[in-house]
Amino acid sequence: MRFIRARILLTQKGPPIENGAVALKGGKIIAVGNYRDLAALYTADERMDLGESILMPGLINAHCHLDYTGMRNKIPSGKSFCEWLAQIITLKSTQTQESYAAAIEEGLNELLSSGVTSVFNIHATGEITPTFPIPRLRTWWFQEVIDIRSPVCMDNLKIPNFPKRYPGWLGGAGLSPHAPYTASESLYRGVKQYAEKYGLPVTTHLAETREELEMFQNGSGPLFDFLKNMGPPVRSQKTPLSTLLDLDLLPFGTILVHMNALDKTDWRLLQKRAQNYTIVHCPKTHAYFERKKFHFQRLRELGINICLGTDSLASNDSLNLFEEMRLFQRSHQTSEQETLNMVTLHPAKAIGLAGRLGVIAAGAHADFIAVSYTGPLKEAVTAVLNQTAPIGWTMVGGIVFHGEKSPR
Repeated sequence: MRFIRARILLTQKGPPIENGAVALKGGKIIAVGNYRDLAALYTADERMDLGESILMPGLINAHCHLDYTGMRNKIPSGKSFCEWLAQIITLKSTQTQESYAAAIEEGLNELLSSGVTSVFNIHATGEITPTFPIPRLRTWWFQEVIDIRSPVCMDNLKIPNFPKRYPGWLGGAGLSPHAPYTASESLYRGVKQYAEKYGLPVTTHLAETREELEMFQNGSGPLFDFLKNMGPPVRSQKTPLSTLLDLDLLPFGTILVHMNALDKTDWRLLQKRAQNYTIVHCPKTHAYFERKKFHFQRLRELGINICLGTDSLASNDSLNLFEEMRLFQRSHQTSEQETLNMVTLHPAKAIGLAGRLGVIAAGAHADFIAVSYTGPLKEAVTAVLNQTAPIGWTMVGGIVFHGEKSPR
């Protein structure tokens, strides 16, 4: 058994604990509490004192595209969504599997150095796992599927055997039909059946732009014109969200990314199904596209589980969730604690691991970060949100990393 002690323990399950400690066995937490109390109850084979620091759960990035890490600063902001899509297609045409693998590795290192211990990654390029060692982070690899140009054979994805094929992988695999304008109704239906059969999580981009809404409702607009030569035009006379919900194409628990462009019909549907889905908001990408204010207050009032993500470096300049939290809090005047919940407790719930991820509690995974801090206990959460320095100490599954280049 191991003890880890820090001046402040931020558990995300109760008030901060001064002179706190965690007892570990392997990669799981056995007990949490005051250091002296734990020391009286348990005998430790190893003790680690983190000194003047806050020990807290590692952050969970609920939406990321690591294969686009090499596109940082390649597309200036201020472009329309369709102009951005055109540049993405051009940039992807110049990439190789080797360059994608290097970009993913770079992105994983950046996440680790900015306090992320779990990531929900959308993978759009080739085989579900790239040609590099198993990630040190707890990674959910969502295979993106698109059938706007050619059909997708679900049986060729090999996702159900993922744990057996990659022993030691922390996290799992899932499916991501890209969006209703690039994935057909039949593909969404196939993904739902496949996911329900094998117990896989699903995520999809949905209601991201007004152009998407115009395309579905009116069969016109910039996105309609952009895509009409790539496949059958979409015109459902409904919204993207109502199209998927009315046809029952989204599995329970689907993680819906963006959800910016909603109309009255969408709000009525969400009111009835608020507990069925998670929504991920990406604040810096939202700002990059100069979009109208995200409907956070209204979505929160419905009781929807809301998380934060970074999206990709094709529409962001970093993969830093601390920056996302600060921008979100400035935009929506949320409490610091509520904002922190959106990168810990909420994404843990979204992936089906409430109580085992994003929290320091008995039975949870030993995924922690340490933030240097000498201030008062009552300002610990404030200090976390104001963190700007790289995270120098991280634990994932009971294994410690000192800085981004530590070997696993």
